[in-house]
Amino acid sequence: MSKIKLNLIIISCLLIQATYSMAVTDESQFFDLVSRGNQMDWIGKRLTVGWTKDRCIAFESMVINKVPDIRYSRLVLPYRKEANRPQTGKRSHRRRGERKEQPGRQKEPFDPRSIKIVTADILLQHQKLIRDNYQLQLVEENETICWRDSKLWSIKPRNPNRNRLFKVWIDSETGILLRVEIKGQRNQWLSFLTQIQFDPQSILEEITQFKALEAGDKKQESRFVSRSEAEKALKRELILPERFPSGFKISQIELMDLSPTPAAHIRYTDGLETISVFQNQGRRLSRRDRRDRDLDSHDKDGNTVVPDKKRGRRNNIRKEKISDVQVTIMDRTDVHIYRWTRDSVNFTLIGSLPESEMAQIVESFINNP
Repeated sequence: MSKIKLNLIIISCLLIQATYSMAVTDESQFFDLVSRGNQMDWIGKRLTVGWTKDRCIAFESMVINKVPDIRYSRLVLPYRKEANRPQTGKRSHRRRGERKEQPGRQKEPFDPRSIKIVTADILLQHQKLIRDNYQLQLVEENETICWRDSKLWSIKPRNPNRNRLFKVWIDSETGILLRVEIKGQRNQWLSFLTQIQFDPQSILEEITQFKALEAGDKKQESRFVSRSEAEKALKRELILPERFPSGFKISQIELMDLSPTPAAHIRYTDGLETISVFQNQGRRLSRRDRRDRDLDSHDKDGNTVVPDKKRGRRNNIRKEKISDVQVTIMDRTDVHIYRWTRDSVNFTLIGSLPESEMAQIVESFINNP
């Protein structure tokens, strides 16, 4: 071997080692800074904006971080409508000749709580998965966000088939996440903090208000259980897929008391992406369900399609066969939703991975004996 070739090999090895050392340094610096922000008492408002090619969504939340274990956000805008408004006794009558609103044009209801916001808790809780599945890189050492000095990191999936890019701006002094951008093929999300305060009295007042609202909220708390506890409640074994996308692990199993049978909500995560699987025992079709089924038609390729002009349906709902099982597919602002029934068990799969991967997950569930 010539000296020139040997020197080139040595230089290449040194460059690879230096690049790896820089990457590890960046990752450690990133998580150390995030941990610092999670150990401080502060409040602020988070504005979140999401948009696709045909829709834009925005909402604002009050966020509080109180060491050691008080971390929450509550919706500020848009305001929640009162569920139990007093009835006035007046009825609304449509005038003769007035056009009736087309059900198919109604906007899709949106729940801000369904959006997975990247927070310090998520980053720290799934630190190992993020290190394994994502490449973290310090892009800018000093950048001003919300009138504060910050560091900009990019977080890219190591899997070349994934297209979601995360950008995170972290306060250089406090470690608070000031801004997060998420860019995918179908949509983009942006969230940033404003009106950050460290005043103990303001934090105490916000906690008091939160506890008052929490006491009046009759919503049932989530019950996170082990696999054996879920199977005991369901009176059967959980049905899991033969294989799942690389890098994903089960993070939580939630037991939900739904009528007439309980349901299991299984969450998979690779650190930043989340896939939810709901399953519960099937039931006999009601008259309305049978009528909905009978309204289905087929396209020229033989796939079942739900008409968008009947019963207010939208053209982003379709039906296809996967492994000889009819699956209903719905495209929402941030996710794909797949629903099907197999061996008297109802399944719902929700995730934002590419459709090809989502279909493979469905197929894996169906083919699992």
